[in-house]
Amino acid sequence: MRYLLLVIFLFFSACSTKINPAEYHKISAPRSKYLPSPNELTSKTKVLILNVISKDDYARRYRLHNDLKGLIESLISNTSAITIHRNKKTTLKEEIIYAQESELTNSNINSANYIINAEITSTSYSHEYHKAIRWRDKKGKIHYQPPYYTYRGCVGGVIEIIKIPENYIAKTFYFSGCAYASSRYYRNYREILLKKALTDAIERLKTKFKEFFAKKGYVIEIRKKDDETIIKTTIGSNDGIKQGDIVNIYTIKEYINPLTNKPSKEIVLIGSGEVSNVINQNTSWIIVDKTKEPIKIGDFVKPKFDVGFFERIFE
Repeated sequence: MRYLLLVIFLFFSACSTKINPAEYHKISAPRSKYLPSPNELTSKTKVLILNVISKDDYARRYRLHNDLKGLIESLISNTSAITIHRNKKTTLKEEIIYAQESELTNSNINSANYIINAEITSTSYSHEYHKAIRWRDKKGKIHYQPPYYTYRGCVGGVIEIIKIPENYIAKTFYFSGCAYASSRYYRNYREILLKKALTDAIERLKTKFKEFFAKKGYVIEIRKKDDETIIKTTIGSNDGIKQGDIVNIYTIKEYINPLTNKPSKEIVLIGSGEVSNVINQNTSWIIVDKTKEPIKIGDFVKPKFDVGFFERIFE
């Protein structure tokens, strides 16, 4: 019975995403103010880890910032983006100029699309001594638990992702984690536990990084039939998507920063959809599920990934 229900569920799921675009009529939709550049449409997302620092004394002593940089590189390697490196230290201003030159000349110079700044803001470490315990069970047998120590090391920090050349904060990830150990005799586990806590905390960001750096599919056509809307995007089978995948739909909005009184931009989630059966190598049709506002040409979709249990409880 269980397998029958599964088959029925899969059958109706497949049917719900089966469409024929010819049955829908094309609508004239406005264009987004922020259209992708030719490089954004054709090249991989490139990320430069610019600054990784430790503000905490013990984090500096154990050079946890080096561990953090390596862990962030590992996160990026699990996404569709790539990490780029420089032979010499650069500044954010220099990287913005590189990105601007790349857009103006439509060249393939090694410019970044995103800059990452990260820092370890705090660490803590404690140990506790537990006295020996002796007790008698119901049968009269005597039990003995020798004394022991328990240890706890915690790390906290922040990862900031900046979109360039526009120079706005696209995403901020806060991370924190603790690691534990015990021993019969006193030991100094501070460095070991702080490094483990950092590793575990960054590991819990894996799905969020994968989702953030997922390949964008830009909206190039919008069609409607009755109350149903479908959108054609620039993401296809070459990018690993398949029928039934869930995507989020985003737009870029401009607002006046009340502190600087200057215009700023932010990425805003406006809806969601499901990949239909019509998928080509570089394009696909998405069935729009719901939207907070009308979709524009140049808005984009990104695959939505399931977040694991431990990632959810540590958010």
